[in-house]
Amino acid sequence: MAMSFKSLLGRLLIILVFGISACQSPPVQRLTPQQIFEESDLTTGIQGLAEIQTRLSAEDTTGPSPYKGAIFVYEVEGESIGQFFPDEHGLFKVALPPGEYRLVADQPLIRNFEYPVVVPAQGFLEIDLLFEIPLT
Repeated sequence: MAMSFKSLLGRLLIILVFGISACQSPPVQRLTPQQIFEESDLTTGIQGLAEIQTRLSAEDTTGPSPYKGAIFVYEVEGESIGQFFPDEHGLFKVALPPGEYRLVADQPLIRNFEYPVVVPAQGFLEIDLLFEIPLT
């Protein structure tokens, strides 16, 4: 039985498409830096509470509320390691090797947006981060 050129071309195209997709490796799952930190085997790092408040005047501020934005982690030399996000309550736990780091909030209007930290050789450093948005 003779096959038309169009039919043959159509079947070859189907075989080619399925053949290529079968040979491709599965898509790479990209982990966020927070997932990398959380899934680490490290037993050292930082943990604590991140909050934000608005400075209404020299004496008055709004009560602190959980900070939910990105916090970037930098080595002291300036190399970015990644970022993490506190949970809905502002709590975080980030596995990091022992050493010196800078934590930087991802908000251009924040005062006290950078915190230096030293991760100990054992355990997690407990820190509280209070970011402030000045109105004045």
